[in-house]
Amino acid sequence: MLKEARDTIVSTRVSTFAQYNTARAVHSCPRKNWINRTLREELHIILAALKSRRLGLRTPIAHLVQRDPSAIA
Repeated sequence: MLKEARDTIVSTRVSTFAQYNTARAVHSCPRKNWINRTLREELHIILAALKSRRLGLRTPIAHLVQRDPSAIA
């Protein structure tokens, strides 16, 4: 279905139907997803950033992460 969605020769209607079926298969999957400790910590950081009044909602995530530069251009 993904190949059909990317194919430019296939009509828009068929492409949309393929995207719909793919999204439906992914999001209506009854299997549980396990959240490990590190993912849970990352989700808490993101939630804290979203709830903070100091940060604007239009701030890119890359600007929130403190990094040491590995090179100087």
